[in-house]
Amino acid sequence: MGLDTDIAALPGGEQLAAFVRAVQGGGFVDEAGAALTSTLSQSGEAAGAVQAAVARLEQSFTGAPATAFADLMAEFGQQSRVFQQSGTALAGSLASVGPAFGQLRLAVETIATNLLFQVGQVHIARAGVTAGMDADITALVSQATAAAEASVMQFELVLGQANGTITAELPAFGRTFSSLPVVGDSTGFDVGLHIQAPMAPLAEMHVPEQMAGSPPVELTTRTPLQDPNMPPIRVDVPSQPPPSQPPPAGAGSSSGVDGWIDQATRILVANGVPAAQLDHQVLATIIAHESNGDPGAVNNWDSNAAAGTPSIGLMQTIGPTFQAYALPGHTDIYNPVDNIIAGTRYALARYGSLDNVPGILSVRSGQAYVGY
Repeated sequence: MGLDTDIAALPGGEQLAAFVRAVQGGGFVDEAGAALTSTLSQSGEAAGAVQAAVARLEQSFTGAPATAFADLMAEFGQQSRVFQQSGTALAGSLASVGPAFGQLRLAVETIATNLLFQVGQVHIARAGVTAGMDADITALVSQATAAAEASVMQFELVLGQANGTITAELPAFGRTFSSLPVVGDSTGFDVGLHIQAPMAPLAEMHVPEQMAGSPPVELTTRTPLQDPNMPPIRVDVPSQPPPSQPPPAGAGSSSGVDGWIDQATRILVANGVPAAQLDHQVLATIIAHESNGDPGAVNNWDSNAAAGTPSIGLMQTIGPTFQAYALPGHTDIYNPVDNIIAGTRYALARYGSLDNVPGILSVRSGQAYVGY
């Protein structure tokens, strides 16, 4: 027999038994929160990749179609930020419900277990004398039910607050990307070029010779069936693609991520950080997920970027955080070694150890990485 069945068999025990049955399970709340967090992480990575690709395209894409495309992608970036902000609020609400439900389950099951013990004591004390026993047990059941009901009411307060947040955020969360205009209907991106035959083979296109460092060259071509009155397609080809960010100081002499981590940990140990707190593999995992090992990585889409302080560098620190945790002589946020130093000191100060960084805990539990 289960706990709820034992309680239901007592005089007046059905309501408490219903509470016991109601608090069974509940893991779906944590599962939903984890799934949403994973979705937000993947969405953020995808939005960042899109924005980076758009930035590269805008270096050579000009004219009215380019303007319309830029406007569309700017709206995409804004909706990405709304999606992240609303989704983070929703995930936070679910995160508050999970522990509260766990506390409720523990409280109700403890109350029910204690009640059965008290009923057993009544049976022992009466030594088989049943007169008045039901009345004593009914009183104990009533007290236990009232205590369980009080715990349920506390949980309902947490649930009500979470429901308020979900009710407020869910509409915005659901209509973010669906609110983007359809290309060609309202963005002006459709400029009337309707190609009915394949483009001329690349070998037939004439590419003028170009000296290094000279201004961009205009390449022009037409499709075989293009309206002869339509101006040719214009593509600017830069003489040399500009770097995505200023080259980090000292990066050229490094041996990559492993080398940067080794340099940074030596400096941290020399400045008083115990070597036992510096796990090379953990730092490599954080860097791989935060920046893919790119010292010039800049996050231009999340709430930090919207506030004017984008996350930068190997460990994706924002400017104020980097400045607060940088060591003297290591104050270049684009320098991979300096970035690791500041990011590591921040993680140790906030989480107590690198093993407690949320993304590391998530990966080790088989979940998707989450930013720190």
